[in-house]
Order: sequence, then C-alpha cells, then structure tokens
Amino acid sequence: MREFQGRRLFRQALYSRQVLILLVVVILLIGFSVFKLYRKEHVADLERQALLSELTRLEARRVELESEIERLSTERGQEEEIREKLGLALPDEGVITVIGPEAGSEVKVVENKSWFGRLIDSIAGLWE
Repeated sequence: MREFQGRRLFRQALYSRQVLILLVVVILLIGFSVFKLYRKEHVADLERQALLSELTRLEARRVELESEIERLSTERGQEEEIREKLGLALPDEGVITVIGPEAGSEVKVVENKSWFGRLIDSIAGLWE
C-alpha cells in the first residue's frame, strides 16, 4: 500500500501547479532561444549569399584583369594603350578627330607636322 501512496505522492507533486508553471516557463525559454538561433541562422544565410555574389563578381574582375595584363605584356598591347591614353601617333601618321553628332558629321584631320612644315603652310595660306 505504501508503494501506491508513494506513486500517488509523486504524481501529485509532478502534476502540481508549481511544477506545471515551471515546465511552461522552461519551454518558453527554450522556444525563445530557438527563435533567436533561427534569426541568427537567417542573417548568416543572407550574409553568405551576399559574400558568394561578391566572390563571383571578384572572380570575374580577376579574369578581366588577367586578360588585361596578358594584353599589356605584348608590344602591340602596350602600343595600343599608349595611343589610347596619351593620344600619341608615330611621326609619319596623322590623327583623325571624330566630332560627335551634336556638332555635326564633320571629320577633322590633323596632320602631325614639324614646326617648319606648319610655318610653310601658314605662309602659303596667306597668299591663297
């Protein structure tokens, strides 16, 4: 009989209001912790996606820069870059300047002459 009374006391203690309130509080605390972990995981996943897209962009940039380095390592590539950046021409070449559509469809040709050639042209222009 004492065995049954011991079980009954255990069940009464287990199902008492204080124990049930304590269990509800523990479950709520665990639930809040799980929710916080879920939010952190979600933020980490968003950051991971952003970093992966940044990595993809940087890889494309790396390939582009490697091809540019390869182009500039040749003599022809160096010459093209110098002509493009500085607007230089070889002594026997002329420079053609194309004016945009807002000024019309005119093309201006500028010859690369020495100062003596320009002097002769300007004197010849006075007699025309």
